[in-house]
Amino acid sequence: MLKSLMNKLYLKQKLYGLKMQEGSNLQQDVNAFNQIIKDFSRSDVMIDDEDKACILLCSLSSFYEHLVTTLTYGKDSIDMKTIQVALVSHS
Repeated sequence: MLKSLMNKLYLKQKLYGLKMQEGSNLQQDVNAFNQIIKDFSRSDVMIDDEDKACILLCSLSSFYEHLVTTLTYGKDSIDMKTIQVALVSHS
């Protein structure tokens, strides 16, 4: 992928605008998120692990609100691996 400013803007719009629909397949949604992250790495744009985890949690539909609360309650930080394992095991 090109490293142009327009490409970076496009990827950021895709990432920050990602919103999973009610009733959609959670695994497919996580895979789509991971693909966007891979596209970022090809563009030499780095995103902090905790930021990735937060963005993924924020993209979940309201159906998963209880899971988000469970995964974040009482914690000082989160990481992608923990979040992805929890989401995959929940689906």
